[in-house]
Amino acid sequence: MRVIRVPGVGGDFLVPRGWPQPTDRWIRENLYWQPPAGWVPQPGLRPAPAHWRYWRPNPLWYQMSAPLFRGIAPWRTAGLTFLWVWLAMAVAVLVLPLTAVQTLLGTIATFGALVTFIVHRTLRHRRMRTALVRIRIEAETQRTGRLIREYQAYLSAGS
Repeated sequence: MRVIRVPGVGGDFLVPRGWPQPTDRWIRENLYWQPPAGWVPQPGLRPAPAHWRYWRPNPLWYQMSAPLFRGIAPWRTAGLTFLWVWLAMAVAVLVLPLTAVQTLLGTIATFGALVTFIVHRTLRHRRMRTALVRIRIEAETQRTGRLIREYQAYLSAGS
């Protein structure tokens, strides 16, 4: 598998084995389009394996989609706060005699960090998956419209 990254494009194209490298223009025009099963770019090539993942988000995508994750930032902040409290309790145990309060705070911080981390990652994953599904649907709509316009232009040029 080869990974093709085009400057200014928020997704990398994952080229199946034996396929030619697509042009930058093709990648820009078909960003996140999911070809149907059995589709090949040229006759005579083997189709991609079943459930092939053609695209993956790249650093530019994460940079451009940052506003999508602002709503879950408090979960990240809370998790980092719990982590700092846990770290302070761990250092305090090394310096001071262990007390019930330190044990309680350390336990709360441990579970708080764990829970907020899981919630943050789950929400992030769901938002990302939802965004990518919407992008794929839009990519299919744009591709279909472009192909129709190109075919109509071809037909009118032949008349």
